[in-house]
Amino acid sequence: HFVERHLYDCPEAVAELALYTDIQEALLFDVPLVAAPPGLATRIAQIPAAKTAAAQAPLALRILPTPSAPTPQPWRMWAAAAAAILLLIASNVYWLARTNAIQADLTTQVALQNQAIAALTAEDGTLTPLVSVDSGAGRGIVGWHGAGAVMQVRDLAPTTAAQSYQLWLIGGDRIISAGTFSVTADGLATLVFMPDEPVQTFSNFGITLEPAGGSAQPTTTPILLGEI
Repeated sequence: HFVERHLYDCPEAVAELALYTDIQEALLFDVPLVAAPPGLATRIAQIPAAKTAAAQAPLALRILPTPSAPTPQPWRMWAAAAAAILLLIASNVYWLARTNAIQADLTTQVALQNQAIAALTAEDGTLTPLVSVDSGAGRGIVGWHGAGAVMQVRDLAPTTAAQSYQLWLIGGDRIISAGTFSVTADGLATLVFMPDEPVQTFSNFGITLEPAGGSAQPTTTPILLGEI
């Protein structure tokens, strides 16, 4: 409008402006209308939805391969197998030795019991009573036959953990141990033994109270004595 106001000062410019205005309007309405391509409106309408779906779509995760475990070396497998075999062999040897020891102990116990039975039941066996030296409590008996012998006592006082009863064979200056034993709460005990020397070569059986495990020679006076 500023330009138009100043153009009025020049009649020729006003006429030329009017001509250009008419030409502009003619060109605006003279261009033919062209139909839009098929589906254009649909594609335009789908643009917002496509953007929304793209924004909401989960991100694609790239899964990396898991590293494989190292392959065990053959020599390590053989070493482990050899160690297991050695352990099994050692265990079998240990239990075999234990079984043999238990069997040997049972065999010895059975042999001693058989000798005790023979000593007590043999027609030519000998029984030696054991009596208290000071007329105190305690009494017993020793049965012997051949190389086997068995002692049974009763009414003896129980010992402490630091004490043991010990049976002796006495013959003059010769005194040998026949074994140690402890008694039950009722004062009972049984001892099966095999003297290193014939019983008939001694004169007496004697029982003394000794330190736990026994002594090489009597350390106290006999509690019970029996004449062979």
